Amino acid sequence: GRRTLLGSGASSLGLGLVGRADAADSLHIVYANSFPPVSYLEGGAMKGVLVDVLDEVLARRMGLTLRHDGLPWARAQDLVKDDGADAYCTNKTEARAAYCNFGAEPVISMNYVVFYARANPKAEAIRRIMTLDDLSGFSQGDYLGNGFAEINFKALKIDWAPSMEQVFAKIVAGRNDISVAIELVGKWTARKLGLTDQLGILPVSLSPSSEFRLAIRRSFAGNEALL
Repeated sequence: GRRTLLGSGASSLGLGLVGRADAADSLHIVYANSFPPVSYLEGGAMKGVLVDVLDEVLARRMGLTLRHDGLPWARAQDLVKDDGADAYCTNKTEARAAYCNFGAEPVISMNYVVFYARANPKAEAIRRIMTLDDLSGFSQGDYLGNGFAEINFKALKIDWAPSMEQVFAKIVAGRNDISVAIELVGKWTARKLGLTDQLGILPVSLSPSSEFRLAIRRSFAGNEALL
């Protein structure tokens, strides 16, 4: 996904930036502040895969001045919706598309898997999950602002937590059975918390991959040309 986007960015340079002549020269981008290695706040600065790729394409190759800010994900989305920031990078949903335009190329593509506690008495039953319907027999945790869960798990009761760290802590403590999460982020979080040996991973294909695309609010002047 990174190579595809970088290739697209390189192609745009051949236009001499004529294609975005009416676009602004600066962009305020917000991220989830605790979603490593995709985006995370460390030492007062935003870091992660998204920050690295957008810095390369938008700042170094296209000459834009970028401002990166990290917030709890639900608040970050509200900031863009209320014109307090210009853009974010995430999955395209109907609700988000109501106030943002999305780029055609994904910045990064990631797979979803099921995380569970190995010591859970229901572990054997969890490993038999094959479809979304099979999730209904287990208590499920997720983090606030996760558009994927809000769309795909409407019929399920979700125990919402402020961060993925708290989601995993509840699973290990036996307060929830499972969490359907991005594999890359889940593995990173488990390692950070020292829970790698306590959490099992079920690599079942419950949905298409998660494609994070650059989204710029529709009220931002020149957003379509910039995208």
